[in-house]
Amino acid sequence: AFIAARKAIDLAMYTLSVNYLNQALIQAYERGISLRIILAQREARKNYAITSQLLQAGIPARFLSPRRGLFHHKFTLVDGQTLITGSGNFTSSMEYRNYDATLLLFEHVLIEKFLTEFDRLWQEATPVLDGRMKLKPRYHKHPMSSGKEYWHPVSYEHTG
Repeated sequence: AFIAARKAIDLAMYTLSVNYLNQALIQAYERGISLRIILAQREARKNYAITSQLLQAGIPARFLSPRRGLFHHKFTLVDGQTLITGSGNFTSSMEYRNYDATLLLFEHVLIEKFLTEFDRLWQEATPVLDGRMKLKPRYHKHPMSSGKEYWHPVSYEHTG
């Protein structure tokens, strides 16, 4: 859906750490697609939630930290016409380990409600002040039941 976007991608996610999705977001942004990302501040501060690639690309990102509970949304709006939502965050765990559901919805009335919610959250969220800060990822290896291994970033160090 990110590759097919023509106008806008709005992503509200507890955490985000899948490299090929980050690349698709960056490519969309470089094509001139309007992009807004909201992530849970607590997860983002753990550093694996937002990758150095997104920050260095200058993609508009904001962090949200509710006074009570968690910012636990998991939805993406593409061009105001497609809603992607479900139980999983866009992480390697969602793809390789967890039992998660993902829905693609095209119901206009429902999408309008999610757009309204995203706009409200965007106003409430704290902007990332320096979207081009340099980060160096630290990776962690996870074995899979198939015998293969996959690597994912677990934290980032500021390099300047």
